[in-house]
Amino acid sequence: MLKGLGTLVLVSSDGPDARMLLHHRNVAAAAAGRVCHVVALSGVDADTASTFCYAVVNGLTEDLLQASAVPHSFARTSPYVEFFQGRLTEARPTGLLRLPAADGQISLVTRDEVAPTSATTLCSSVTSSLRAVVTEPTDSCSSAAPFHRADAPSR
Repeated sequence: MLKGLGTLVLVSSDGPDARMLLHHRNVAAAAAGRVCHVVALSGVDADTASTFCYAVVNGLTEDLLQASAVPHSFARTSPYVEFFQGRLTEARPTGLLRLPAADGQISLVTRDEVAPTSATTLCSSVTSSLRAVVTEPTDSCSSAAPFHRADAPSR
């Protein structure tokens, strides 16, 4: 099904259980089809030991790709503004907003900011594995592109 594909961009699906099943299938299909490179959207908090369900799924997905023979890169993004807006709406009735924010600071990006940064940074490096961290610009009043830092190899 994926045989001969140059680059597969793995965009997370909804819900932690659905995401893990779909990610596992996609990584297995990429390995079986000998895909040249997988670019996977992840999160800055990707960690299998996290208490945040999406961080665990992102960590597991990164582990799956690390264990595969498929060259890969990760775009570790800050939480999306669109996700945060939804959480605020859910919190209005109770006034309680629960997020994995450690010291209370949060950096948000929009989906529209992540796409070009991820494509430019990750899809251009098909032969090596990278991890890019995509967050908001340092100057919150700036209209500059989101900050990204790319490290090699991934993880």
